[in-house]
Amino acid sequence: MSAPSLNRRGAWQSAAGARITPLTTEYGQIRCDGGKPDCEPCRVAGARCTVTRRSPPVRSSTKEQLAEAKSRIRELEALVMAQRNSPKPVALDDRLFVGYLQDPRDLDTALTMFQREITVCGVGTPGSTERQVFCTAVLQQTGSRFDVDQFVQGLPNAFGTRDPRDSEKARTQKWPPRHLVQLCIHQYAKTGLYSVHPVANVKALQALLDENTLETHNLTNHIANLACLVAFTAQVTVMHRLESAFSGADPDAYLRAVLSLVPRLIIEEHSVRSLEAFINIATYLGPLGHTKTVDSLLAVAVRIIYSLGAHRPSVVIEEEGEHLRNIFWYIYGFDKTLAIRFCRPPLFNDVDLDLRLPDGYVSSCSDDHFFMRPLSSQHVIYPSDLRMNLIKSKIHTLLYSDHGRAQPGAKRLQHIRELDEELSALKSSFPDSCWPDVFATGTTPDYTFHDLSLRGVNLHLDYYFCLGKIHGAISAYGSQSWSFLPSSAELFYQESRIILLYVSRVRHALNWHTFW
Repeated sequence: MSAPSLNRRGAWQSAAGARITPLTTEYGQIRCDGGKPDCEPCRVAGARCTVTRRSPPVRSSTKEQLAEAKSRIRELEALVMAQRNSPKPVALDDRLFVGYLQDPRDLDTALTMFQREITVCGVGTPGSTERQVFCTAVLQQTGSRFDVDQFVQGLPNAFGTRDPRDSEKARTQKWPPRHLVQLCIHQYAKTGLYSVHPVANVKALQALLDENTLETHNLTNHIANLACLVAFTAQVTVMHRLESAFSGADPDAYLRAVLSLVPRLIIEEHSVRSLEAFINIATYLGPLGHTKTVDSLLAVAVRIIYSLGAHRPSVVIEEEGEHLRNIFWYIYGFDKTLAIRFCRPPLFNDVDLDLRLPDGYVSSCSDDHFFMRPLSSQHVIYPSDLRMNLIKSKIHTLLYSDHGRAQPGAKRLQHIRELDEELSALKSSFPDSCWPDVFATGTTPDYTFHDLSLRGVNLHLDYYFCLGKIHGAISAYGSQSWSFLPSSAELFYQESRIILLYVSRVRHALNWHTFW
């Protein structure tokens, strides 16, 4: 064998053209001279000669490499076009959100919600002094013992077992078809639902649908355009779920779909459409007990309200300004309801807001709330009386906030009396035949409820809820008893009984998706 030689790149090469690698031994790395049977360095070292021979790589010609690159580019272009023409958005991987909302009506969620409710309603946590005081009060008032923990543990058995198909259905995610979105827009406008649920601008949604937002959505569009359409459809279909026209809809699946857009929706530039998306999701989840999620969604919505200037009446002169102001009042009521219900600081600080009521609201809202009559989108009355929401804000600030709790007992009593008077003044503005007292007895004839709208029922329940929170505040200060204000304690007990009695009379008219 001829001795190997160095090629141009400095690598050793045999006479046959094979590349020869160095041999690594305990003596270090040595070069092979290609001798047979062993090369000279190996013979001297007393080692076996192991030469690794590698064939030079086969290289494609420049022409072939260019053809391969062009073919790959055509494949990528075809993939991009297929994604753009897909009716389903491809901005996010759906697998990332599997299980994000496994079941909107899960029993465990409902039980967690219930336990959170009773904790802040004077029952307290297990083993707490507040719970002991509550059980003692029940015994004194009713003569019966009531074990809260045992009651809560027995609740799951009252609901029986669920169909496994329900859980499987709850994990699905889909995008509503165009014809269903169109039906929802038409139904929302036809029934005048905007009057009590002002969460969508029908003209704007129709324009988005006509622009094929569902079919041609891609990464260059605002995600809010798609999100508000889908969230709106989920909300309307769940409200009309018992009607034959909506029998094939799957609102929970639409909700899961729009939830997959929330990460991008949060970081996008704020707009009216993103605000509509967040508030529709929040009002969908609120009655289902997802209060922590609702709090987070409302926090984002409140920030958008501030950024768009909807907390000031001057916004009405801007494009969609009146609609924005309507959404502000809607979210304001939602926020104050959650604050007083769960004794948490409200997201809206009243000192930063202009709380002048809409023109003509006070003179016309009472009759519209209580009596069954066609709704008009031109006249917004909201889910509850705006004046009731203002009272809720005061109840939390004066009685349940950290500042209110720190006030002397005499000051708290003064606030309780003043709020009671303000609530009574609001009640006196209701039509005489619609005062809550008229409907709050077990002997009230059924026919008196016939002409009462569901909005009126909600307003009655709102009234008693606020009355209970006002007079129940006297027990919200640690171990202090009701003893120094027995009349307020008795009013609290009385209103608690009235709420249960009232609900039992109208339960056939209440729906689980009714706004609070």
